[in-house]
Amino acid sequence: MTKPQANSPLSERQINSGLRINIVAGCLGMMWVAVAMGIPLTMFLEALGASGVQIGMAVTVQQLALIVQIPSALIAERLRTRKRFWASICIVQRLVWLVPALLPLWLYDRPDQMVVWTIGLVAFSALLIQMSSASWWSWMADLVPENRRGRFWGLRQSIITAARLLAVWCAGYLLDIDTGTNVYRGFQIVFMLAAILGALDIVIHLGVPEPAPVKHPAVGILKALAAPFENTDSRWLTLSMGWWTLGLSFVGQY
Repeated sequence: MTKPQANSPLSERQINSGLRINIVAGCLGMMWVAVAMGIPLTMFLEALGASGVQIGMAVTVQQLALIVQIPSALIAERLRTRKRFWASICIVQRLVWLVPALLPLWLYDRPDQMVVWTIGLVAFSALLIQMSSASWWSWMADLVPENRRGRFWGLRQSIITAARLLAVWCAGYLLDIDTGTNVYRGFQIVFMLAAILGALDIVIHLGVPEPAPVKHPAVGILKALAAPFENTDSRWLTLSMGWWTLGLSFVGQY
């Protein structure tokens, strides 16, 4: 069986710089996640008078979008540059979160329509996220040296989690500010800041170098889809991640 071709190496300096930039950008991205996919979104829907079914739909559409990861992974294997593909999708995905900040300017007296627009926005955003995720993970898998992966991802997770907690506190503070007669003003500020921080995440991420992709031998689509399940560890990981995602889906909307 033909082995994958090794990717072009980066210098140690390029790798270290790229990993630092990745963490900085990840903090900004996590701040976007804390608002756009966190409690402020549910609070906004509640403020609009959304029903329990509608709030549940805002979570359901995010779960349904996961199916897009399958064709996304197949596409990522064939890309000459994953960074451009990822960035072009994600910059749109982040900037669309300016829409809920602007909705009250057009539909202030029609909260029912704002609910529909918001759910549609969440669905569109989720599709874009899943379209881009495989290319980002493929890029990172080639960038992070194998002997440093545990330390890097552990450190990165610790730092961006702190950034998320800070973002949640700041969002809560802004939502509690007295905005007078405009009951949506706090949400407008929070979503606008989230869109800006999310877009900055993408722009800063462009400074992370991309190694040449590892070239795998060409195989058919069905064989490519079956390949991960040929490994016992991969099968157990897939099963556990599936149950974990299912569990989150039951409680996420609450």
